Parts: sequence; structure tokens; C-alpha cells
Amino acid sequence: MTTYSSIKLVRSIVIALALATTNLPAQTYRVLVNCDTTNASIYAPLIPGANGKFYGTSTQGRTYGTIFQVTPAGSLTTVHAFDSTDGAVPYGGLVLGSDGNYYGTTSEGGANGYGSVFQLKPSGTLTTLYSFSGSDGAVPYGKLVEGTDGKFYGTTSKGGSGAGTIFNITTGGTLSLLHVFSSKSDGETSLDGLIQAVDGYFYGTTSGGGTSGLGTIFKIDTGASFSVLHAFTGTDGGVPEAGLVQGSDGNLYGTTWQGGASGDGTVFRITTLGTLTTLHSFGGTDGKNPRGALIQGADGNLYGTTYQGGDAIYGAIFTITTAGAFNRLHSFTGSDGQYPEAALLEAGNGVFYGTAYQGGTDNKGVIFELTYTAAAPLPTINSGGVVPVYSTSPTIQPGEWVSIYGANLASGSLTWNGDFPLSLGGTSVTIDGKAAYLWYVSPGQMNLQAPDDATTGSVPVVVTTANGSATSTVTLAQFAPSFSLLGDNKHVAGIILRSDGSGAYGNGAYDIIGPTGTSLGYATVAAKAGDNIALFGVGFGPTSPTVLAGQAYSGAAPTTNTVFLLLNNVNVTPEFSGVSSAGLYQLNLTLPSGLGSGDVPLQATVVGVKTPPGVVIALQ
Repeated sequence: MTTYSSIKLVRSIVIALALATTNLPAQTYRVLVNCDTTNASIYAPLIPGANGKFYGTSTQGRTYGTIFQVTPAGSLTTVHAFDSTDGAVPYGGLVLGSDGNYYGTTSEGGANGYGSVFQLKPSGTLTTLYSFSGSDGAVPYGKLVEGTDGKFYGTTSKGGSGAGTIFNITTGGTLSLLHVFSSKSDGETSLDGLIQAVDGYFYGTTSGGGTSGLGTIFKIDTGASFSVLHAFTGTDGGVPEAGLVQGSDGNLYGTTWQGGASGDGTVFRITTLGTLTTLHSFGGTDGKNPRGALIQGADGNLYGTTYQGGDAIYGAIFTITTAGAFNRLHSFTGSDGQYPEAALLEAGNGVFYGTAYQGGTDNKGVIFELTYTAAAPLPTINSGGVVPVYSTSPTIQPGEWVSIYGANLASGSLTWNGDFPLSLGGTSVTIDGKAAYLWYVSPGQMNLQAPDDATTGSVPVVVTTANGSATSTVTLAQFAPSFSLLGDNKHVAGIILRSDGSGAYGNGAYDIIGPTGTSLGYATVAAKAGDNIALFGVGFGPTSPTVLAGQAYSGAAPTTNTVFLLLNNVNVTPEFSGVSSAGLYQLNLTLPSGLGSGDVPLQATVVGVKTPPGVVIALQ
């Protein structure tokens, strides 16, 4: 008798899911700088400089605003004070160019009073690269971003037709207008600039316009091809004043000033194709009205600030996972700052720096430091996340392969070969208090073999890591027959044995049974009368000899109870039914004539327990 292990075939259709969550410890907050009239009212985020210091801008220092540098210890120095002719009121902050110079915008001043683009050399020399005239844009609030082409890209909140513009500018000061907002359809008033995602497109937000007048998310390429990804409606957020950040998962994350469940703003995720998910709706004590962009920390979580809300209504600092688990880290009191408007800066794992527009000793704003390290994440199991790997039945049999889906199930991805261990990468699992055998672990998915156990009914499943444990349940039965299915979740997983070497797989040893052709994404062949076939499944009961769980196995261990097949209402008894590979059963038979053609129904029965309905086998 020929046997074949289909573990690799069936494993190829198992999809891993990964979510992120965390439990959070205490953190420490301190004011580094109490701003005064020299560098007052900071709206912009800090950025790291090449010299180990941080750089930023103030909007009211020395009348027209300043550029400053500050050390991690809190020593602040004014680098440049604007005089209106070279710009005024720099809201957007700075970006460090690949040429070693700093670039930014002012919302006012310049030659025409509509704002400017400037370059600052590390020596402190400032050069106005461009002064807006109104028709090409006005009042640029947002930061610049350097594109992969070496140009700097930005937005204006006004100008053009009145609703703002998107532009790029060279380091030599040549500005090109890429898009003029129309307000009614594509948005108006972009306040926080652009990001360039890994797909090469630039993405940004407008605080108004769109179909509901509540702002948009858009994308544009270097050739000025523009499209709206999403128009906010209010229930999903509204009036986004902050820009976006691209997470390590490829999705874009951002905040809205208004909207959501309580009308106090939201945190959202949007794919680059435009599917938006609200992760959190602010309600007051957790913060409200976020204005600053999010950042993704070294731990993979998102961090941001709210302009208002918290315990004293002066704003808050928060963290949120990409799955939406939210935690407030700090509530501003006024004396330690109030009304933060800017994104945070992580300078080393768990050390964040930021700014608040007002508050502090002189009510001119503060620069602060927040030290915070997320606790090691606890494992969690998804609802309904304990499922058979090769079965459509929710009930499992001892020795059956099981997948567990959840979050933080392991510290990394590991696969085991040979006899299966009881612990892998520091993760272990028990089912009904008995240790399960692990084959594969990852943060989002585990594959394991259930232990030998005579218990029937609902039993606990416990995943244990170095950080804690998570519990779910599964139903055990001594018989839980089910056929394994191909990728369409309809056709039985099976093969036609080819003794003449004419098969498409296994060096000609077999073909995969299915509709003749490649409709499933790989070559399949409908079986016919006289073919020797093998069908695969699980849960057909004890075997003799017994194949114990936890051991690699390749052979032929027949079932102790007869398995009956019903093919298109014709009774067929397999020539062999038994375990051919660890946790996997195989039924061998020669197809009789008179079964019909096309997709015909297939069902197996052992000790009166039937396989789930809806399974078919393709015949010709």
C-alpha cells in the first residue's frame, strides 16, 4: 500500500493572524524647559540633530518666532530669530535634509507676507529659499518632508484657489505647484504636511472640505497624480489637523480633531487603498481634540498627545497599540504644560520628548521628557481562536493538530522538526491540564498536537509564556471525523496515485484531486473510476498500533473501527483507513464505477459519527 503525508500540502492554506496588545506600567514625566519670551509658544515637534541636540521652532519668541536647539538635559539656545522679512511664525518645525542642512517653513512673513521656505545651515546661517505670493500658496503650517528624489514636499493651508496647495521645492529654491485644493471635493486647509510612504506616494490630510466638509485623507505622487482616499463623515472622525505616520505593518495611522463616538476626536488606521478603521474615540479624561501627529515607538506601539482633555482639561499624552488598546500616560496640569500641539520624539527606547504650546512657569509653554517602557506583553487568545488545523469540525480528537490564534503567544517565530517538544521559544500549552506538543509558534499563531486524553467535552486550553498566561476552551471527543479541504474549503484534500510516474507532483507519484485545470491556483485533476486515490482527514479514532501524540510518524497504522464512505449516495469501504503521519489520517480506495461526474458529495462515518456535510470530490 502506498501512503502519503499531506501535512505540507494542507499547511500551505493555513493563514497566520497577528495582533498587538500590551499591558502598561507607570511612567515618569518632567519639565526640561519652561519657555519665556525668548522662545515662546512652541507648536512644532522637536527633531534630532546630527550633534546629539534637538532642534525646534517657536512661533512667538523674540516677536516673530525662533529656531532653537536644546540638549537632552534641558539647556536651550536660540539659533535664529526671524525678523519678518525672512519669515515669521514658524508652525511646522524642521526637517534635517540629506545634505546636512535644516529646512522648514514660516506661516507668515517673507517677501510677500504669505510665508516662506527656508534653509538653515548647522552654522546658524538662514537663507530664505522661497516666499509665497498667494496664487502659489499661502500660510504653510505643516512641516516639509524630503522625497526620495531629493526635493522637499509640503502643503499650504491657503492660497491657490483659496483652499491650499501641495508643492515641492529644490534645495536651490525652485518651487513647483503639484496640486491646488478645490475644497468641495478634494479638501481644504492642509495643516500638517505630508509623509512619503514605502510605495513612493505622498499622503496627507485636510481639515476641511470633502463630501461632508469634515476633511479628507489624500495621496499624490511626484507626477502630481492626486486622489482622495477617504472623506470623513463625523462618525468616523472629522477635521484632521495632524498628518499621518506609516506603521511597520504598512498601514497609515492618524488622528482627527473632532468626530467619533463622543465628538472629541479619534485615532484611526487607514490602508493605502483607503479602508479606514477607528481605533479609539476620545471622551474627555482620556484626552480630547488631538492636534499632533502620531509616532510609532520602538516597541511597535503608537504615541501621541491631545490638545485638551485629561484630568485638568489641559491635554494628555497617550499610547495605543495598532489593534486599538489605549492607555493614557500623562495628564497635563497647567504648571507642567498645557495644550500640546505637536508630535512626540522618541530619542532612545522609551524616552520621549515633546512640547506644549502653553503652561509652565511663565505660561509660554514647556519642553518635556517622558520616560516610559511598556511592560512585557501578556499573551491573549482570540475569541474562537482555538481551531483544528485540518478539519472543518470545531471538535477535536486527542492527537489532532490544532491552531491557536491570538497575540503575544511567543516572542518570535520558531518551527520544530522531529519529535515535538512541550515548550518552544519559552511558550508552552496545556489542554485539559496535559501538556500539548508544539510544532510552530509565533506571536500571532501556534500549531500544536493535542495530547492523548480520554476526557470528552469542553476542556481548558492554557497558553503560558514568560510574561503570563491566557486561557480558552476547546471541545474534546474520541471520534471527531472530518475531511481536510483544499483552498476553496469545499473540495476534499486527496491525491490520485500514479504508479506510472505521470503525476504532476512528487516526481510523478501523484496528482491532486480537484476540478481538472488550475482553478484552485495549482494543477488539479478530477478522479475517475478505477483510480487508486488517497483522501486525508482527522478524527477517525484509535489505531492499532497506537500512534502516540508528540512523536514524528510516517507509516500506516490502521483504525480499530471501520470507516465507511458515502460517495454520491454509494457506499464504499476504504481498502485502508488509518494514521499515515502524526495527527493525520489517510483513506485509500479504488474508485468504483457508477459514481457520476462533476462535484459529487462525500461523507465518512465511523462508530456512527459523520463528517461535516458540504464536502465534495471532483470526478470525471
